[in-house]
Amino acid sequence: MQKYDKHSDCQFLSIFVITMKPTNYSMKELSAMYFPHSSIRSAGVQLKRWFVYNKPLMQALVDAGYYNGQKILTPKQVTLVFEYLGEP
Repeated sequence: MQKYDKHSDCQFLSIFVITMKPTNYSMKELSAMYFPHSSIRSAGVQLKRWFVYNKPLMQALVDAGYYNGQKILTPKQVTLVFEYLGEP
């Protein structure tokens, strides 16, 4: 007797992948997305630490106009963060 597998008869037509739209994000917003269980302050410190330790990301951000103390990231900079760190 053959075991019935309800998934064997299913046809998957397409897979939808939800991606974050690159837009302007404040450092507070972005750090809160990456560290949702941390305070805003510690999340910001940790995200900046990730920037500094990830040399290729930091160089790409600087090339895209990032400067130390910047409060709002441009869509290009947000795209770079997603590219190097993955989406939150």
